[in-house]
Amino acid sequence: MAGLEDLTPEQRAQLNLVQLLLSDPETSKQTRRLAKKLKPELQFSDLDMEDRINKEREKSSSEIRELQEQIRKDKFEAARNAAHAKLRERNLDPAAVEKVMTENGIANYDLAVEILEARAQAAAPTPDDLTPLTLPTGSEGGSDLWKDPKGFATRTAYAVLNGFRKNRAAHT
Repeated sequence: MAGLEDLTPEQRAQLNLVQLLLSDPETSKQTRRLAKKLKPELQFSDLDMEDRINKEREKSSSEIRELQEQIRKDKFEAARNAAHAKLRERNLDPAAVEKVMTENGIANYDLAVEILEARAQAAAPTPDDLTPLTLPTGSEGGSDLWKDPKGFATRTAYAVLNGFRKNRAAHT
């Protein structure tokens, strides 16, 4: 077997480099990992143990994330079911309320119910004495409309305002 004296200067330099890398705590682990990468059958007990620990830690972290996600889903479902029960107590359709929530980007059931109820309320009935608007023709001032549109608009606006004032005075 050849001794260290039989090594070439280049081989001695390589050996010194390896010794330097392995003697430093920061580079020792990296050096051994590189050696294991090149030759996987090499055994380094501390690296193997660290790898097993890291693998188990990753597995545990993954399981914890999955459980946290499942807990979040369960809480969401429980809250949703409770909200649905409250809606059914008020004789409201949960699907209709959630449709309003989705359409309007609302995440609050109570606000969606308010919107749904506001939409369902009937508008106040139109009074019977209200007449539809018509465009004046002939002797009603139709000729004024085309000759002096601004003057006609002003006279008509005053007539409408006076009508409002009469109605207000009659109701007070």
